[in-house]
Amino acid sequence: MLGLDEKSSQVANLIKMASSDGNVNYFEDMFIKLIVAKLGITPQEFKYVIDNLDKIPFTAPKEENKVFYFWQTLQVMKMDMVADEEEIKLCKEIGLRIGFSNAQVEKMVTYMKGHLRSVIELNHFKEVMEQD
Repeated sequence: MLGLDEKSSQVANLIKMASSDGNVNYFEDMFIKLIVAKLGITPQEFKYVIDNLDKIPFTAPKEENKVFYFWQTLQVMKMDMVADEEEIKLCKEIGLRIGFSNAQVEKMVTYMKGHLRSVIELNHFKEVMEQD
């Protein structure tokens, strides 16, 4: 189970990712709200994260949550089927902060950029990530 700091950090990063291109579209909004519900974040906690987006400290996920966290981040990047430079930059920054190597981050960002119009399930993402 994720702690509140980790949950808040994750949601804050997803919101930042969604808004990095200047527009949060319907699908990004719904995906984030789905994640919020799955994490068990209350409406008050969600509002606090939104109102204090730049004050929420980055909390790296636990080892067992790293891949899932990065996958979610990249999913938000692809929601509008466009990966602009700000989104790519933020994805790379988050991937490195989570604890992935530069090579892993580059590989997965490039892979997801190349599959903007495809659904990439978490299990497939893990398989690709583990390939040499």
